[in-house]
Amino acid sequence: ALAVSNATTPQEQRLVTTLDRLSADVAAAALPAPVLFVIGEVASLYAALNDAGDAGDETAEVEDHAAVGAGHR
Repeated sequence: ALAVSNATTPQEQRLVTTLDRLSADVAAAALPAPVLFVIGEVASLYAALNDAGDAGDETAEVEDHAAVGAGHR
């Protein structure tokens, strides 16, 4: 599952997690609204395209769009 906060803005943040951990991980990350949720096979494409890690990884990862754009993780 993929959660995207403030999509297409400089404040964009992304969280990659599993569906069963989505609610807890989004709450823990305190992503600001609005948040777009991507569920299903298409969410795994994010990891493949962005080297975000294994799509099956159960650890949530939050990425700040500005940091990713600057080459930081």
